[in-house]
Order: sequence, then structure tokens, then C-alpha cells
Amino acid sequence: MNYMTNAEIIKGCRHHRPEAQKALYDTYAHRLMGICVRYARDREEAKDIFQEAFMKIFKHIHQIRKIQSLEGWLKRVTINVAITYCNKHKVWQQFISDEHLDDQGEVKDYLRVVNSLTSEDLLMLLEQLPYNYRTVFNLYVIEEYTHKEIAQALSISVSNSKMLLMRAKQKLMQLFNQIIENDRYEQKTGS
Repeated sequence: MNYMTNAEIIKGCRHHRPEAQKALYDTYAHRLMGICVRYARDREEAKDIFQEAFMKIFKHIHQIRKIQSLEGWLKRVTINVAITYCNKHKVWQQFISDEHLDDQGEVKDYLRVVNSLTSEDLLMLLEQLPYNYRTVFNLYVIEEYTHKEIAQALSISVSNSKMLLMRAKQKLMQLFNQIIENDRYEQKTGS
């Protein structure tokens, strides 16, 4: 397998060379699919977003200015495609407002449990969040968008963005509490 530098990949993709396109795909597909999964409601939707993102990437690769910023640019394109997909499919109109969220109870073992979770465990927890919560959580916590940027991108209000983030955090605390309770039970029973 021939290794290609980012400069060679960009140049090749600008000239529509299949080997460069394959190198770009092989190098970044896994990371970009991870982004798509975080924003999608299910795997099929993630695949749709992923495919659309790569079509846009190949179409607009000429816009990349700095070779060092290739990965950041790819991530930004993928996030923008995911947000556009959400807006296009009117996902943001399906808010879950009747869900009763509370975070009662102490979490003494919180840090031990959180530190024991793998990245796959964390992804599974995030996938359990309602779609709107997960998307705002991803944009704010992982992608480091501001609430104003999230509101603009998703066509929602800043206060709605803040409310969804708060509910996402509450729901994650519930999920962590369940893990802690299961962990305590297993410790007591020796399972």
C-alpha cells in the first residue's frame, strides 16, 4: 500500500484521481463516520449523512487552503452536512418536552465509574440520549460550539439550546446512576 501525504491527497483529489480519493477515504472515513453516528438517529441515517458529507468533501476539496488543517476542514464539512440533514428532515421540531428528568440521589462512585468507561461505552451512552439532546450535547461539549452558534445552525433559540444541553446532562446523569447501581449490585452479589 502506497502512503500518501495530506498534500498529495489534496492535490490528487483536486485532479479527481481515484487513488487520492481512496487514500482520503481510507485515512479519514472512520473518524468522520464517528461524527455522523453522533448526530444521526440510527446507523442508516448516519450512513446517509456520511455519504452526503463525502460527496461534498470531494466536490469542495479545492477550498482547503492549508494542508495542516485538512482533518479540521473534513470534520467541519461533516458537521455542517449533519446539521443541514437535521434541518432538512425537520428533526428539531420533534422536541421531547414531556420527559420527566430529575437527578435525585448521590453519586458517590461517579468518578470511578466514569473512569472505567471505554470510548465505546461513552458512545453507547450518548446514543441513548434523545436525538435533539445528543446533537446539542455533541455540538456544545465535543465540537465546542457556543449556544449562539448552535441556535443559528439548528434554527432554534439560544434558550432552547441551553435547555436541551441541560436535559442532555440530566439524562446522562440518570444513565450514569443506572450504571453505578448495576455496579454496586454486582459488587454485593459478586456477579
